Amino acid sequence: MNVLLFGRSAEPWLTQIIDEVQAAADARHKVVEAVPIETVLRSPGEWESVERLYVLPFDLPANLSEDLPMATPRLLATLFPHAEILNPAPSHELCWDKLASAQRLLERGVPMPETLITNDPAEASDFVRHHQYAVLKEPRSCGGHGHVVLMAGADGGLAGEVPGRRYAVELQASGIGRTVHHGVLSVPAPFYLQRLVSASGRGGVLRPAQVLRAYIVNGQVAFWTERYRDKIRRPADFIISATFGARYRFVRAVDESLEGLARRAADALGARIGAVDVLRADNDGPFVLEADSDGQHMFIDRSFKALPEYRSTFDLDRMIADALLTPAPDHRAGAQRADADAAPRPRRPRPDRNAPSVPSTRGRVTLTKSPRSRAAGVRAFEPRSPAPRRGASAAPRSPRPRPVDAGYPPRGGATGAARFDRAPPRDAAGAPRRAAPRSFAPRSGGTDAPRYNRPRPTDAGGAARSSGPRSYAPRSSAAGGGRFDRARPTGAVAPRTRRAIIDRVRTLPRAHRVMPGRVALRRAAA
Repeated sequence: MNVLLFGRSAEPWLTQIIDEVQAAADARHKVVEAVPIETVLRSPGEWESVERLYVLPFDLPANLSEDLPMATPRLLATLFPHAEILNPAPSHELCWDKLASAQRLLERGVPMPETLITNDPAEASDFVRHHQYAVLKEPRSCGGHGHVVLMAGADGGLAGEVPGRRYAVELQASGIGRTVHHGVLSVPAPFYLQRLVSASGRGGVLRPAQVLRAYIVNGQVAFWTERYRDKIRRPADFIISATFGARYRFVRAVDESLEGLARRAADALGARIGAVDVLRADNDGPFVLEADSDGQHMFIDRSFKALPEYRSTFDLDRMIADALLTPAPDHRAGAQRADADAAPRPRRPRPDRNAPSVPSTRGRVTLTKSPRSRAAGVRAFEPRSPAPRRGASAAPRSPRPRPVDAGYPPRGGATGAARFDRAPPRDAAGAPRRAAPRSFAPRSGGTDAPRYNRPRPTDAGGAARSSGPRSYAPRSSAAGGGRFDRARPTGAVAPRTRRAIIDRVRTLPRAHRVMPGRVALRRAAA
């Protein structure tokens, strides 16, 4: 039996979480029951069958039975003696108590911003003046509640700002709770202060550091989100919390160092399912800011589900349902397997190398070529003798059989030649026949011509015929003829005068006078 434990007083804020966890269980055809703490306290002995338990916020009633313990860890152990609690009460109490969680993280070597936990007001004031800006945190809170940005004034006093208000801050050595009187915020000890981590923007203007949140499920980082503000107007805007107007966006991938840092913080606090805030700015960081978990006093903010980019891979409630429905690892079976692995295994006996080995084919048949018949034209094969095993005396292998009707003598004449190729051709005397060198003669009959080209044309007397200069004449001798085109070659050059050409050009239309005249003049000059 798997149970979600919650309180009636917190039910209006937990309805969506309960519905989504149960819907994820129904999708797997299993059941997760949501049980109020008030119902369990009315019948405390009826819940021994619960195997796994996940705790959501609840308040203990004032009329609690005297037979039940007041401490939450002992109370849950009494009400559910056989249940595995996925978010144990000690881990949740550690996340709720910011002083205790900071001390635990610092003891485990987890990097955090410069932190001061003290009861001395003077020491706390000096810390703020040294860093100029610091964040005063409530010892027990979540979601940024009780955070005050402190600043050192010029007169040595401290000023503080929260979203929407600004105060003069007075640190007191003792007192009960914070009080405001005439604009003065009185804060009693203990004081939990952290340096305000910021980055330098354009023009040296301070801007908030990047705030990343890792969601841990079963000790592993399931996904990441980032909280940010669009605009920074006041020092209180450096409190990047969804409670005070910060927005979420999903981060697809981060450095492996950040994932390792988030797992270290969750492991130090014992948070199997929770959220770890990581801070970094430029070259400053990364630091672990704090960790939150579902439990009696608080629950993890799930407002990121309203984003348009929200997908099932970011469904934290489905992951919680999977953790509730997954069988717990059997530690005893694991111990038995470890003992079995540690026990020595029997070794296979090794064969004696001095013993004579018997050749064995091991079910394999090796085939070799047998003499083939040219008449049949088919290759026949016969099995070879099996190869001896390793370590046995190897008998000499018989030579490869020779083809009997090949008809070709060996190339080298040896009887044991490896290859039988076609022999070179021979003449009638039996000597190897060699091809005679090919000779070439020029076409024109000359013997010393460097190139064998087509002979030049000759005339009737046998002399080489050369082409003389070509002359041109107009196709038409009429004065009003057409264009001067390329004439046929003639034996004599027709006389040309400049006057005749000019007269000819004048007879042409005006659009054709320029170019033909120039061409004719160049031809005449040539």
